[in-house]
Amino acid sequence: MAFMALPAAAVEPAVPPQVQAAIIAKLWQFDRNFVHRDSLTLAVLFQSKYRTSFVTAHDLCHEFEAAHLPVRCVLIDISDGAVPPDQQVPQGVDAAYIAPLRAVNIEALFIALRLRRIRTVTAVNDYVLAGSAVGLALRGDHAEIVVNLPAARAEGADFSSQLLKLARIVE
Repeated sequence: MAFMALPAAAVEPAVPPQVQAAIIAKLWQFDRNFVHRDSLTLAVLFQSKYRTSFVTAHDLCHEFEAAHLPVRCVLIDISDGAVPPDQQVPQGVDAAYIAPLRAVNIEALFIALRLRRIRTVTAVNDYVLAGSAVGLALRGDHAEIVVNLPAARAEGADFSSQLLKLARIVE
């Protein structure tokens, strides 16, 4: 699977990191197929050479720690491109957050993570259409959960109707 070539037209996430952290920490409680533990291990894929990506990833991980949320961040810098991004995600990771990226075939990345049954979440709207199971967006001045139902099912997620009533569904 090739991961380079398609430019990822990412922009800075509109949802503040503290809001993203609070939602991500609770999101998986609504997935009936998710193995619940005391904490979530979240791979955060970012590019250190792309400032927006770097800041987004580090701010999010800082918010989990500052709010004492049960999420352990594993920062994964995919800048060098020597190893495909999905292969940099270690075993034992429950979900992956995709920060804004440049020059990455984002569709191929989501397919590869899906094959490993790793749940995906992002705050980049275009990435939800490209294959992320869950997106975080702003609607007016409130955060909105966006669920890409086919992608979520392909990752093995079975979100409760309680979450789906609150979310905007993309099919």
